[in-house]
Order: sequence, then structure tokens, then C-alpha cells
Amino acid sequence: MTFGNEDALNSYIRVYLDGQAEPVIEGMAPELVGGGVLAPEPLSTSVSPLTEPQRRGYNLYLPIPFADYNINVRLYDEGTRVVSAKSETFRDDTLAIRECAASLSKSNSSQATGKEQSSSGGVFPPGTECQISVTGKNLAVSNISLRLSGPDTAALLKGAVIRMWFDGHRTVEVPAGNFFGTGYTFNPCITRFTTVDTDGRLSSSWLMPFRDSCRISILNNSNDTIGVETLVTTVPYRWNENSMYFGASWKEYPGFETAGSENTGGTGLHTDLNIARVLVFNTADAWWGEGDEKIYTDGEVFPSSFGTGTEDYYGYAWCRPEPFNHPLIAQPAGNGNFHPGMSVNMRYRILDAIPFRESLRADIEMWHWVKTTIDFSVTAWFYMLPELK
Repeated sequence: MTFGNEDALNSYIRVYLDGQAEPVIEGMAPELVGGGVLAPEPLSTSVSPLTEPQRRGYNLYLPIPFADYNINVRLYDEGTRVVSAKSETFRDDTLAIRECAASLSKSNSSQATGKEQSSSGGVFPPGTECQISVTGKNLAVSNISLRLSGPDTAALLKGAVIRMWFDGHRTVEVPAGNFFGTGYTFNPCITRFTTVDTDGRLSSSWLMPFRDSCRISILNNSNDTIGVETLVTTVPYRWNENSMYFGASWKEYPGFETAGSENTGGTGLHTDLNIARVLVFNTADAWWGEGDEKIYTDGEVFPSSFGTGTEDYYGYAWCRPEPFNHPLIAQPAGNGNFHPGMSVNMRYRILDAIPFRESLRADIEMWHWVKTTIDFSVTAWFYMLPELK
């Protein structure tokens, strides 16, 4: 549940399930959704404390089961047993809720039993690469730590390209700034899977299993000589028929021409772009992210999930520029929300996954208030079965 509204402080929410006359959940919206009434941090949270309370986003990552179908829910096959929530459900299940919250809050650099570490580094001219190779069975990469140095920070974070091979199959090729969620400047931020420290250390904690071998490369695709220091941590992992390779993809739309609002002389004919994590260089004194997210499964012509705007999808509100951290959503940089500059938004869908049988497509409408030109890039993290490599 995501809530963000100008009248948020005075709004009251009641949730009725399966035709019951009495609400199973009720309360003032900010406290109920983001104030820890039903679950502790980070399952119940608001965004940056620097944002005015009436303009914040409030987010609740707590499943509310019920038997009858409604909009914006997961529809199970007919006959699936679903036990509807009751008022006492949220009181009786506090231990499970707290355990989930504690797991999400763990640092992505947490020490793991039986870990092994490999390191590499040095100075690398353009076109050369820093490499680490790990071989052996029953292993998985659990953490990648990276330090980069160079004369031009933007060129460094875009030109240092992270590439990964698992059992000889390349599944990752993404610029470091995109892969670690910092953009093209160093923006301190902590999520469930990535960290950017105040001293510029980048780290990732995606679990990356493999059968026999893993190779990680940092390719210098810039025009400058750069410094690289990297540390890779592996932990025991037993590969089985359900194991998958980690993957990440990146796509850039440089010089993208926005349609603009009809009220500002534009056409209003906005374009959908395929998305995951969004990095935008805005060039105008106007909000760039009014567009709706649209998620299609298994060849749908009309999306089964149709959102209400970029700031809602990424869990904040009113295009506020203040940075915020959360295990599942983050805005490391919001300089480009109101004015020319860079904005970075992230969302990890590990608690609101969307099942599908054959295909999944996630788009977002590129809705800018004015007709202008911006740079737009997207990164997606995912897992794939070996036969889909």
C-alpha cells in the first residue's frame, strides 16, 4: 500500500474484506500506512524526514489476504485456499512481521558464515579491465565491494562497466553508476541490495550462485586511466534444479525528446519506455515524472497493473527532491526533480513480485510537463533459469 496526498495528514483509512460490515483495519492514514501501527520499520515507513509531512509518501509492505478478488491484487487460480485477514491477524502475527522487518533491515555487508574473499585492483588505462575469477562447486557470490578513482567522476561511473559471467555465460554488462544505484555522482545510499558509502565505496549483496565458475570484470570504457579496487565474497551454496543465474541489463535513451503538456505548448502524446531503476538528467525547470507505470504479463494487450505516476511507483510523493533510503525503494539523488539535474529512483519488487507464465513487460510513461530533451537510462536486476541464458 502506497499513500501520498496533499491531505494525507487528515485522511482516515478503513479496510473492509469479503463483505464484512466492520473494517478489519482502520486509522489515520499516515500512522496506519507509514507510522508503524501494523508493522515496524521498514515494512511501514515514510520517506525523507526533510520533506514536509503533508507532501511525503507513506508505504506499507504488509500482505493483507482476503478471499474475494478486487483491483490491484494478485489473482490466484480458482480453488486456491486463501484465509482472509481479521483484525486480530495483525496482532497475532507480530513475530512473523518483526522477523520479516529484521531480515529486510540487515546490512548488505553482513558477515556470512564460511565466507571466502578474493581481491584485485590496480591502475587501468582505457580499454583494459580488472578481473576476478572464482572456481569451485557449491558456491555463490554474496557481496561485491568496489572503489573507483579517476579525474572525471561522471565519466568514471559511466565508463567503468561491470561485467559478469557465470559458468561461461555473460549475464551482466552495466555501468558501475547504474549497477550500484548511485548515478553519475557518488550519492550515499543504503538499500537491501546496494550501498554507497560516504567515502565512495560501492557494494552489492545480490546472491549470485553458479555451478562451477564465476568471472567478474570491471572494464575501463572511459577515455581516462582509472584506479580500481575490488573485493568479492563467496559463501556456500548448493546448486539444484531451482537455482538461477543473476542478471542485470542497462539501456540508455540519450537526448530523448519529451512531448510536453498541451498546457505548455506540447502535444501531450507521451511515450512509454521499458523500465526498472530510472536515472534521469532533466534539462528544464519542470517535473519529468508524471507518467504512469504499466505492467503486462503473458502477452496482455492492456496492462493488468496501471499506476498513477512515477513518484507513486517509487514510493514518495509530489516529486519531492529530498534523498531517502529504504531497503526496497530509494532516491539517492533528486536534484533533477524540479530543476535541471540528475535524479535516481530505485525499487526492488521482492515483496510484491508479479507471477507470470511466459512474459513480463514493465513500462513507464515518459510524461514531462514541458517539451524538452532529457537523458534517460534504466537498469533492471533479475534472475534467470540456466536454459534461458
